[in-house]
Amino acid sequence: MGLYTASLKCFLVFTTPESNEWFIIRPLQKFNCTATGTDLKHAGHQHFRDWSYWRTHHLDSNIYSISAVELNPVLLPLSWLLGTWGSDEPGEGTYPSIKPFRYTEKLHFSHVGQPVINFMFNAFHAESNKPLHRECGFIRVQQGTNRVAFVIAQNSGLVEIEEGELTGNQLKLQTQSLGRISFAKEPHVQQICRVLQLRPDGKLEQTVSMATDNQSLTQHLHITYSRSC
Repeated sequence: MGLYTASLKCFLVFTTPESNEWFIIRPLQKFNCTATGTDLKHAGHQHFRDWSYWRTHHLDSNIYSISAVELNPVLLPLSWLLGTWGSDEPGEGTYPSIKPFRYTEKLHFSHVGQPVINFMFNAFHAESNKPLHRECGFIRVQQGTNRVAFVIAQNSGLVEIEEGELTGNQLKLQTQSLGRISFAKEPHVQQICRVLQLRPDGKLEQTVSMATDNQSLTQHLHITYSRSC
């Protein structure tokens, strides 16, 4: 019986050709497995990015097995989003009512086998590394169509549903409904438009435009990312 092997940091990862079970041998310390698919490759260089959630089973003190949860077929058109992305260069933030700023950002898209993508966006000031904007939520696809919805909660006190269409590797979204806490900072956001696209060079690009009580829809953020895992 042959073995396929791959490296996961300092761990040896292996499986048998007949099995969908992967085994991790740890050399030094306990290993709680939370692996994304691009961490694991077999000899044919098949990427398991679409299986980004792993169930772990303790075999003994040094060996754990993990079995992949397959991507729900409804999400296949959005599989290019899955994984962790980090900004290469600082993004540009502008708006008529604020001073221009630069920021870095990390995005994480994952799934647990449901027809839903989970996401988390964390932005930081480029110079001070101070935490800035944060968003988390879920992405759903209307089965049999190219309609996509983002359900988003923001640390500014804004909650939002954005909907739009997927065309190839480009996703265009705009606000369908919006709510905010009673003491949200003014002027209030009234609309957000977002474009996410996978470029031919493999980088992810995001552009966000925003309208407020006293400003029409204007570009607010622009940034590009590379996949880190």
